[in-house]
Amino acid sequence: MIPKTTPICIVGAGPGGASASLFLTKLGIHHVILEKDVFPRDKICGDGLDLNTLRVLQHYDANSVEILLKDTENFMPLSTTRIYAPNRSFRDMDVPNPVANRPVYIICKRYYFDNWLFQRLPSPYATVITGANVSNLERIDGKLTVSFTKEGIDYQIVAPLILGADGDHSTVQRKLDARKIDRTHYAAALRQYYQGITPLEGEPRLEVYFPKALPFGYFWIFPLPNGQSNVGLGMQSAELSRTKANLRLMMKEIIETDPVIAPRFANATALEEPKGWGLPLASRLRKAYGDNYLLLGDAASVINPLSGEGIGSAMISGYIAAHLAEKALQANRFDEAFLMPYQKEVTRRLTGEINFYKRSLKLRPTIWQAVFINVLISTGIGRRLFQRSVVKWLETAFEKKLVLDI
Repeated sequence: MIPKTTPICIVGAGPGGASASLFLTKLGIHHVILEKDVFPRDKICGDGLDLNTLRVLQHYDANSVEILLKDTENFMPLSTTRIYAPNRSFRDMDVPNPVANRPVYIICKRYYFDNWLFQRLPSPYATVITGANVSNLERIDGKLTVSFTKEGIDYQIVAPLILGADGDHSTVQRKLDARKIDRTHYAAALRQYYQGITPLEGEPRLEVYFPKALPFGYFWIFPLPNGQSNVGLGMQSAELSRTKANLRLMMKEIIETDPVIAPRFANATALEEPKGWGLPLASRLRKAYGDNYLLLGDAASVINPLSGEGIGSAMISGYIAAHLAEKALQANRFDEAFLMPYQKEVTRRLTGEINFYKRSLKLRPTIWQAVFINVLISTGIGRRLFQRSVVKWLETAFEKKLVLDI
């Protein structure tokens, strides 16, 4: 039965919305979650779960990572990244003295990870409605009425607080605030699954390539279970527009002609055509709150502008939103002023990356990126910095509580 009212309504059941729902359940707060798709479903992505993701999972259930890693058919732990500089030098960014069940990354298709989260949503506190296409939001008497269609029938749910986790093209944001795209703070990417790419010697690694002619972008090969790989290419949208580059042709050329990469694909089989998606970068600093609503994940533009990673940031936004929602319900306050601390909490964990990215915009990327990365890789400075930071991050992800100032 579909309720007509709810304290909290979440729109979208991806990692951001699912995380909000899971923590609302842990807090004992009734809510409705509306999702347009039926799970499991594909989600175009790089398929990497970073330490932000693992940290939120640990907060949900301290056994989450261990449970995921038992599913070796779908989830692969990795702790080493091989980075190729524009000058062809490379370096393995590894973890000194790695600990079992504490990987730096878990690689899996979003098809499986998002469904893993989704399967955990039903509870006495969560009403999960799939196949729900949200069409409108209207503010009436200090609350929002959400209109949606399911199986050809129109429904409405009234809630004092809406959590919009419905992606970059968020209906919640579009109806409650203007959506603007700034290509300088936006990226485009392609994903293509392959079978049978010749692996590197030794343990599996994430592979990141920085071609000289690809400013504000990189090519990747992320190994998956069962001999498959997620192959992709991403680039800042402003550079794509300025250079009039074609991502599909660039990716094809790299795979077929690059002297380092092409031999690895000699016996590989593409499992799909390249699929594209957009990445709203956190440097955009999109306003993610207002009267009666919070935006989560891609709707809030929380993707790391340096790495393009957004799953962990989305899940952290869901965690923060759930705990602020609890305070809002206790205070019976859903106005913009009360919800304002959400913005600071969501963005402050990306402040370093945002500031570095903005400083880099003042330089010519075709020059500084190649020189900077060449120096980091060739001298080993990048490896030392990686090891120093990742040791701290592993401890933070698996042992320290997320402290919120809300």
